[in-house]
Formats: sequence, structure tokens, C-alpha cells
Amino acid sequence: MKKINLILLVLFFVMIPIVLSANVQTNINLEVGYEIQFPPFDIIKQNTDFNFNVHVFNKSDSLKVDNSTTDCRFHLYNSSGVEILDEEMVMQSNLFDYELIVGGGNFSYVGDYAFIVQCNSSNYGGFVSVPIEVTETGLIPENNLMAVVIAIIGLIIFFVGFAYINKDSLGFKIIGYGLAMAETLNLSFLIYLKESGYQLTTILEINFWLVLIILFMITMISIIIIIMRALDPSDPMDSSDNKKWQER
Repeated sequence: MKKINLILLVLFFVMIPIVLSANVQTNINLEVGYEIQFPPFDIIKQNTDFNFNVHVFNKSDSLKVDNSTTDCRFHLYNSSGVEILDEEMVMQSNLFDYELIVGGGNFSYVGDYAFIVQCNSSNYGGFVSVPIEVTETGLIPENNLMAVVIAIIGLIIFFVGFAYINKDSLGFKIIGYGLAMAETLNLSFLIYLKESGYQLTTILEINFWLVLIILFMITMISIIIIIMRALDPSDPMDSSDNKKWQER
């Protein structure tokens, strides 16, 4: 009996530190401040109004906050890092969204921008910094410039070959070499537009009208030459006629 009591006593003293060392687990988030979430729009159409919306939550308990305790300001920066807008955001009637409609005039240039939303109350604060891109279409820009350059070089080669094959006809030579020169200038202008920040869609549109105008001018010149030769068959400007004169 004494041995049993001794064993129980020993077990009692062994269990005491184990029980005392057991901690009661509580989920306490010691992080304080505000978390700001927004719809993941990172591309905006040039010269178009955009509605920015953010939700603001407490980091400690993830509960929303509203304008009864917290104010939010919106800061917009251009590609040079210059702040172009600083305005207070307005709470919507649902008490969830802080909102600000930014006029399209603030997005007049294509390129990189960024905005910061800063929210503060008397006790806490938080901010978010987001890069955005302004494009002409509001879509992800496609970089297919190399394909366009290769196509234009192919046209230059074709027009030069066309002029060489028809070297005995002054009209065809003017058309071929004229279009080749126009496409060469067009290629230089295209690269200049790309380096100036224009999107591919605008470059192709400008390129189309430029080539169309030059083609019209060359066609009109060729028609005038053909008419002049029809009125005066002895026109010495044609190399085939020159050969005939030399044979005479």
C-alpha cells in the first residue's frame, strides 16, 4: 500500500509541470492598420474617364471601415514621376467603396502611370501603390512591329524588282522606284513613331494613309506621262524609243 501511495505521489509531481506548461491557444492578430484592396485593372484607355474604387479593411480583424472614421486620398503620377492629381475619394452609398472618377484629360499621353491611395483615421492608416499603363485602345498592346518592318522591306524589294524588270518603260520605272522610295521613307517614319511612344494601331493607320497619298501622287504622275506619250509618240523620254532612234 505504501508503494502504491509513493507511485501516485511521484506521478502527481511529474504531471504538475506538464499541466502548468500547457498554454491556451488564442488567435490574436497583432498586425494593425488598414488593408486597401482594389479591382485589378492595370490598363486604361487614353483620354477616357476612369472610375477608381477601393475597399478598406482593418488588418487586425478584416472588418471594413468607412468614411465615418477614415478618409482616403487619391494621388496620380505620370511617367515622369510628377503628381498630376491629388483628390479625396468619396464613399459610395453602400458604405463599402471609396470612389473617385478621374477625367480622361489626366490620361492624355500613352505610357506608364501610377497611383497611390492613402487612408487615415485618428488611430490607424494604410496605403497602396499601384502601377498602371495607358494605351490607345485600353487593351494590352501588341508588339508586332518587327513583322510590319519585314513586310515593308519585302515591299521595297518587290517594287525595286518591278522597276528593274520594266526598265524599258519610263512609266513603270517611275511607279516601281517611286513606291520603293516611298516605302523606305515610310519605314523610317514608322520607326520614328514607335520610338515616340505611339501604339502599333496608330502607326498602321498613319502608315496606310501616307502610302495611299504617295501612291495616288505617283499614279497621277504616271498617268500624265502616259497621256503625254500617247499624244506625242516620238517622246524621247522612253528608253525603248531611244534605242529605236539609235538604231536609225
